[in-house]
Amino acid sequence: AAAEARKKAAAEKAAADKKAAEKAAAEKAAADKKAAAEKAAADKKAAAAKAAAEKAAAAKAAAEADDIFGELSSGKNAPKTGGGAKG
Repeated sequence: AAAEARKKAAAEKAAADKKAAEKAAAEKAAADKKAAAEKAAADKKAAAAKAAAEKAAAAKAAAEADDIFGELSSGKNAPKTGGGAKG
């Protein structure tokens, strides 16, 4: 009877250990999944910030180009004609 009790206790302990191991594995998987999701969100945020910075830089460059062309076409910086020596 004592041997059976020991056997039963060992089986219960093994089952409890298995359950604990499964729980730990599930918790680790959940933590890994959460970490992966957080990393993905951070990567997405960083990519969006980078894209916004690139867009702003492109817009600034375009605005500067517009200013240059605008000044040329308005005649502000255009070379003066007809102001030289006459006749």
